[in-house]
Amino acid sequence: MRSLSLHVLLMSVACLAAGQVSQNQVSQNQYPQGQASQNQVQENQAPRSQTQQDQNQGGQTQQDENQGNQAPQYPPPKKTYGWVAQATDTYRMGPGAYNGIAVFTPNGWEALHIRLDITAREPVTVGVASLQDWNNAIQDRELLRKMDYSCLSAGVTRLSFSCDLAPSNVARVVVVRDMRRWEHRHRDDMDGPTISGVGAPLARMAYNQFLANEMDVTPYHWGCTSYCDLPDPPRYAWVDLRREKFEITPVMKSYGPFTPQKDDDKIRVYVKTPFPMTVAVVPSPLADQLYAHKEQARQILSKTSCKQYGVQNSTFDCALQMSDGPQQVVLLPDVDINKKKKAHIEISTVRCVANCTQ
Repeated sequence: MRSLSLHVLLMSVACLAAGQVSQNQVSQNQYPQGQASQNQVQENQAPRSQTQQDQNQGGQTQQDENQGNQAPQYPPPKKTYGWVAQATDTYRMGPGAYNGIAVFTPNGWEALHIRLDITAREPVTVGVASLQDWNNAIQDRELLRKMDYSCLSAGVTRLSFSCDLAPSNVARVVVVRDMRRWEHRHRDDMDGPTISGVGAPLARMAYNQFLANEMDVTPYHWGCTSYCDLPDPPRYAWVDLRREKFEITPVMKSYGPFTPQKDDDKIRVYVKTPFPMTVAVVPSPLADQLYAHKEQARQILSKTSCKQYGVQNSTFDCALQMSDGPQQVVLLPDVDINKKKKAHIEISTVRCVANCTQ
């Protein structure tokens, strides 16, 4: 009986041991496999993510290379202007001699800009005079010392001469005088030092080339310096819209309408009057209100910024906007008018005057 019980106990222990072994095998077969699968997934996913990142970086690199290969964007070339040298002239001058070396004539009413390079063996004086004064001095030498000069430079042997003159219609001449003392030596020199050049008889060339004051003059003109095959750029200038004299009356005076062609179009008003006047640039509807309600002029004109009060001799500019529509220039006397007097008005604007594209 005891042998049977012992046998049964041993078999039970063996079965329990076999079950534990089987459970351990299952555990070993399951968890490592699951871990392996997870590791395999991570291994499979990580290379794909890295590959995608490499592809993105490669695409960015290619994009950068393409941008680097593109030609840089530069503004289109434009024709440029500057001072352009002309042919050099050589003059021989005796002691104390005067020489008119160049004439500059304005085209209508305009400024003159004179540029010359002058090199002389002996000191000279250089200045700009009226051509009419120079012609008179040629006929009467006493006038030489009385001429009025602009941009006077004295005692020079080398000079980059420049002279900018205000707008006018007066022709000018550049006059050079040798600063050496003139001495009467010849019978034909009794009248004084020689006058030569513009409008004068040809200078006597009997001066010894070693004793004469030899002078080189290089004039300059304003011209194209680069990209000269391109068309000339548009040129703008002030042009008159209205210019007249009118009799001053108690009634408001108006001019227009003037319609701006683009935003910030300029309009310039010049008024000269013996009586103080209010001058303004207003939209056409405001001008109608001023006609109907003159007594409310101050209130109505408060709606515009382009105005002046008490004007007798004044010039002012205004910028016009297209959204404001047609504009009118209005004038109102600030005092009672009891005498017949006239006022002068000029209205102008900036317009293309040459090489216009439209």
